[in-house]
Amino acid sequence: MEATDWYQSKDLKNVKWVDGSSEQAGYTNIGTTASIVSSGANAGTVNLNADGTATSANTGESATSSVSGQTQIIAKNENNNFEGVPVYKMEGMAKGAGLTLPGIGIFVSSKSAKDVNLLRHEFGHVLQSNRTGKTSFYLFNAIPSLASATWSNISSTYDHHTFYTEKDANDESYQYFGAPRNWDRRRFPLKPSYDQNPVNPYIVPPNVYAPLFY
Repeated sequence: MEATDWYQSKDLKNVKWVDGSSEQAGYTNIGTTASIVSSGANAGTVNLNADGTATSANTGESATSSVSGQTQIIAKNENNNFEGVPVYKMEGMAKGAGLTLPGIGIFVSSKSAKDVNLLRHEFGHVLQSNRTGKTSFYLFNAIPSLASATWSNISSTYDHHTFYTEKDANDESYQYFGAPRNWDRRRFPLKPSYDQNPVNPYIVPPNVYAPLFY
């Protein structure tokens, strides 16, 4: 059976190429080849090719989004991996930003795809998931981390990088990579003395959930 490698997210905002035809959570298989057609003021077509590339039907040049810009395209040559985990470059992310979804991959700004410090930090979240299991990770790490990051964008005095989920990810990765001497402690701080004074993972700072629930 011929592999069907292009997948479209159910919200229609993303299209990605996958090596094979395995089920992708949140995505629908759209075939080995497909096209994204934009109408209106920004009319045009982007071809999704069988070799995993995406090209403009008009110019033949590589494309990273639909002509309208409403659909992000993650082509084969846009996919990398870090320690065996897929890394997806996202045009809409701010430089230095990252998001990790264990079982799916690491998402970083296209401007930060070669930022080893950021990738090591994000990989730390994968290590957290490996240690706790995905369900516990999403409940006690991912959701609090999202709330913390949101709060950091609202409050000029709050630093998301010092939140327990982030420091724990840093520690996991720091130890995994053998305590690298070039670890950026300013951007990715470590917990003092490696858990001699551990933070209870079920307690979060006051108001950290406020952006999500109020």
